[in-house]
Amino acid sequence: MGEEEKYKLPSMDEAPWLLGTNENENGELEKQTFFAINNDSSYDKEIVELSGKSIVASVMGWLILRDRVNSRMYSVWNPVTGKTIALPELLDLPEETKPETCIFTSPPFEDGIDAAAECVLLLFCKGVVFLCRPTRDGCKWVKQCLEHDGESVRIVKAAVVNGDIYAYADLFNDNDEDDDHGSFHTVFARLTVSDGGDGSDGSMSSVIFEKLGVDWPVSKIVYKMIHRVISYLVEVSGVLYAVSIIPRQLDLENLDGYDILKAFVWTLDLLKMEWNQVESLGGDRALLLGHNCCTWCWADPSRDRIEGNCIYRVNIGSDTIHQYRLHYTSYSFVSSHTNFQNSSDGPSWFIPHNRTGLTSFEKTIVEKIQNTHAEELEVVEIAIPSLLLELPSGVMASIADRLHWFDSMNLRATCKKMRNDIPKPRFKANSSYPLFMFLKNTEGKCELWDPCYENSGSITKKLPFSPSIVSTIEFCKGEWLLLRSHEGSYLQYINLFTGESGEYPTESLAPGLSNFVFSTSPISPDCLTVGVSGMAYVDISLLRAGNVEWQTYQLDMQGGIDFQSNYNSSPKYHDGAFYFLDENGKLAVLKMLDNGFSWQVYKGPLEEDSKGLCECYIAELGGQLIYVYIQDLGSKVELYTFDVSEELWIELKSLGDYTLFVSSASSFSVPANDMSMKNRIYLPKRIGNEMVFYSLDTGKYHTSNSKESYENFHGMISQSFSCWV
Repeated sequence: MGEEEKYKLPSMDEAPWLLGTNENENGELEKQTFFAINNDSSYDKEIVELSGKSIVASVMGWLILRDRVNSRMYSVWNPVTGKTIALPELLDLPEETKPETCIFTSPPFEDGIDAAAECVLLLFCKGVVFLCRPTRDGCKWVKQCLEHDGESVRIVKAAVVNGDIYAYADLFNDNDEDDDHGSFHTVFARLTVSDGGDGSDGSMSSVIFEKLGVDWPVSKIVYKMIHRVISYLVEVSGVLYAVSIIPRQLDLENLDGYDILKAFVWTLDLLKMEWNQVESLGGDRALLLGHNCCTWCWADPSRDRIEGNCIYRVNIGSDTIHQYRLHYTSYSFVSSHTNFQNSSDGPSWFIPHNRTGLTSFEKTIVEKIQNTHAEELEVVEIAIPSLLLELPSGVMASIADRLHWFDSMNLRATCKKMRNDIPKPRFKANSSYPLFMFLKNTEGKCELWDPCYENSGSITKKLPFSPSIVSTIEFCKGEWLLLRSHEGSYLQYINLFTGESGEYPTESLAPGLSNFVFSTSPISPDCLTVGVSGMAYVDISLLRAGNVEWQTYQLDMQGGIDFQSNYNSSPKYHDGAFYFLDENGKLAVLKMLDNGFSWQVYKGPLEEDSKGLCECYIAELGGQLIYVYIQDLGSKVELYTFDVSEELWIELKSLGDYTLFVSSASSFSVPANDMSMKNRIYLPKRIGNEMVFYSLDTGKYHTSNSKESYENFHGMISQSFSCWV
């Protein structure tokens, strides 16, 4: 890069940008890294306007900046126009206080808007808001206490629609001495800015807080059995979207979490004031979420970098982008760039605000979208060779009997004659290994994948339940599934092949449960179903076959080893006891006794600095339990057994002649009938249309039909709430 180039912004045609600010050993900013997610390019720059500044927020195409030396000095800068607005010193703001939310009511100087009358910048802190009109002469800060019915208001997330501010707000009791950890409740609110009627410098402007009658949308789902939800608000072309994310492996000291386990999206009907859940963003848009910016961009259907119906999210201090696909409830990790570093301020998304004036890149995308939509209107008929139609039904059935289950099912679906001539094939016909399964987001269907299927594909199967009720697969044992609803108030077991099903009682079930397991078939008179959840306390619910109420217990973990629920690992019933792995790799053992039960938590084999970055699985191998620990986005894989009497972890280097299949709802081993399959761990991940496995022989990740190898999870699609059957 030439000397002059490092001081110039990259082309806006490559937006959206992920902007990271890099620090030296003294915490001083040295450069900025602009990463373009749409074409995987990265540029290191030294932008004068960003020198010595922290990016507080990226809003409506403007960056709100804070001076790193004098933290009371703010400015706003537009990278597209190059315009900077210096703001007066904010003397009333305590030096160490950072605003929790920053927002414009409208972008300054945008065409068609009287910026002098409309644009207001608001900085929200707990119980107070600072506001100013940055484009007016004699701009002044106004400080206003923010409260509702005697409670302090903290604006958590906010978005502007048609000049009104819609926000999640935490209401605190002012009598609580512990401001940070005191009790609070969250409401959904609308805020409007009043000019005060003075008509001059806006010094009398004020914020009007209105609690809305519509519920906070997360209350519609929340998995009453899941403790932790991260929520966002995004304005998309005049429509307000609410996004609620259930994170996996949330670090309790970092509320931004680690990755996306499941996401829910709603739009707000402003006339009826009600939330409507959506499962699609229209196919041509993606949401970009971060701690200081929530926005959207066009998707490019001809490329893989920005997909439609996806959520892209980045954490504070992270250089990895998390991609979540709404339709398939799957996630993957997108590496930002080898040169991308990040400060404690976190990365910021940036994209020009005026979407009517599209960049050349966006114009190209819109044209491709229009062409794609036109092609989708064409009806394509599949021609069946006439020779097949002329074959006797017995011959056709004999041919189908030798086909893979997927091929036989697809052949039956081609026409009525094939359906009549070919009997419904046996499940997994001509398939030697387990099938990977997950629920699709709509229509009550599941997808089944064969990890060794030479034609690299899957098959869709309709399941006998209502998609509006069932949301996730919580546990799988053999051919039995345990399913749960969005709001956690409905539990059902079902046989995948026979359709036999039943419901669990839920009124006596402990709230917050996240790990379910049953000892044997749920229709067996000996079956014991267990649900466990843990943070400061451990909740345990037990249900014996034939009982109509759960036995529920709460254990205080103070003074003992804590246990944090792990949504990624299925528990295991083995030799009369239930085994659970927590988010940090610790092992909990629940044993049933004549007069009750015992609960014991053991420290895991991982180092302290590895905790919170691990996928953990339990499986049975040759009569003993085996534990799989995958750390640092797949960069490190370790296998152990555990000696309970000695409390000793013993590392394993080989699976012998077995193949291991692991997922969030079921994990087990099978003998490898093909020696090329031994010593492999098949994961709930895929690359394109091929399932991923880790080879203990090569120490790398592979797919069955490719010679490529991979060092970590970047680029792989991970499927939440999945199982092997």
